[in-house]
Amino acid sequence: MFNKKEKSPAEKHLMEMAGRDKEHLTQLLAVRKILSEQQFKMTGKGAFKNSYLPLPEIIKVVEPVLYKHGFVTIFDDISNSDDLQKGQCRFVLRLIYTLTDQEITNTINMQLEKATPQGKRSAYTYAMRSLYESVFALPKEDDDATATMNVDELQSAIDTLTFKRDKLLKNQNGRTVSPDKPKIKETIL
Repeated sequence: MFNKKEKSPAEKHLMEMAGRDKEHLTQLLAVRKILSEQQFKMTGKGAFKNSYLPLPEIIKVVEPVLYKHGFVTIFDDISNSDDLQKGQCRFVLRLIYTLTDQEITNTINMQLEKATPQGKRSAYTYAMRSLYESVFALPKEDDDATATMNVDELQSAIDTLTFKRDKLLKNQNGRTVSPDKPKIKETIL
């Protein structure tokens, strides 16, 4: 069938694939590096007026970079009937490196706000955006519209509010009523 010098198609394929078991990770790092240099537009506005990166913007920027590096993404709803009875959904982002058929997956569980098709679609969109942000280290804002403060920033905010309150609490003699100033306690775990 094959002489000793000629390799079978299976042998040729195995030789070609040898040493490529980590290639998909190298390519993923290249994708993440390119994406870290991109300027994303935080044009989405949440219910609390918080900015976020909308899904169409993510897809517009991320997918061409993935295709260029040999990746295809598949996003699936993997919820089962038990999940739905509990009012939750499960989604998976599958990142397939087409040159070696290797796959990277990331899953997320979501609680449904509403048990309606619209509620599930909302969870689907949020999950997809969250999975893209997670896998590709995309920028994101606080979903609850309150940036995390450190102790000094919080103490400064308390001081400012205390000052404003004291101005409002002047008694008839023009003296300021000064209740104890609240302090932040630092807890070290």
